[in-house]
Amino acid sequence: MQVVSDSAVISSPDEGTLRYRYEIGDLKLISKDNAAPNVDKFVSPGSTDQSAPVSKHWLYLDNLNTNLISQCQGPQDVLDVHRPVSESCRVPHGEERPERAPLTMFLEKARASHSINLTEFARRLQEDLDDDPEEVESAIDPAFDCIYGHRVKIEIAPLLRVIFEKYGDITSESDVGSDTILAFFLERLCAIYRRLEQTSFLDITNIELNDMLDQVRLFEREKLNVGWLREKLEYISQTKIGFQEYLRFKEDEAKHDASIGSLEKELVVYQRELSDLQQKISLVEQKISAAEEDLVAKRAKADQTRKVASDVKARVNTLWKQTLVHGLL
Repeated sequence: MQVVSDSAVISSPDEGTLRYRYEIGDLKLISKDNAAPNVDKFVSPGSTDQSAPVSKHWLYLDNLNTNLISQCQGPQDVLDVHRPVSESCRVPHGEERPERAPLTMFLEKARASHSINLTEFARRLQEDLDDDPEEVESAIDPAFDCIYGHRVKIEIAPLLRVIFEKYGDITSESDVGSDTILAFFLERLCAIYRRLEQTSFLDITNIELNDMLDQVRLFEREKLNVGWLREKLEYISQTKIGFQEYLRFKEDEAKHDASIGSLEKELVVYQRELSDLQQKISLVEQKISAAEEDLVAKRAKADQTRKVASDVKARVNTLWKQTLVHGLL
């Protein structure tokens, strides 16, 4: 039998074309006539150890999570390294990885969180779970590593190990019933951390921060110890809002400064006009004062003239009515 690397097809002139797919907790080779070949003879390309097969959920979780990370983080390098799975993460051959609670519990909570990434993941994961298992095909198993009992992609393993070393087992009190979903949470957690690490305060948007907070709060509702990350995100978000308000304040301040400068110039003009008017008023007041003084003098003179005229008139009347010698004898 010839194994073609990077392909989901195994071809052989004698045995025909075989297809393999991942089932929950088991890897099976399905032939044309639906006869199940000996799985023990199958060796994955690039691997010297026949590691325990992975769940169908892992395969499609990998594809979905890649799309989600690209939305939040952009293109990233994928390490093409195949490492044997640690014994603590390995499921015995032929047994299923136990699912402690239905995946639908997470799907409903993800949709209720109103997080764009998690809601889209929930929708697509639900569609994959509803597919006919006979139609599910698989690619070569990507490299995984075991971190504190959690089977995760190898590219996030170093970061996840540091997180567990600093904060302990952040999943110890988790209510998440699915190992698949719990691993997805850890991958999303690392994606959020990497996004924060790779972006700057000025470049990150409020939409990104709000979506990250939605995801982390969902993790907290599932009793993952991620309060440290939530507090950091809230601090960044509040500071981002404050910084945007600060920028608006600076814009308003610049507008106010320009308006104040314009008003100050207008005030100088008005003050000059007032000064000119005050000088004119002073001259007018002087004229008024002089006119008043002149008026008083003229009135006094007019009164005196009027008195003299009255005396003359009285004397004339006396002489007019009497003889000129009246009173002499």
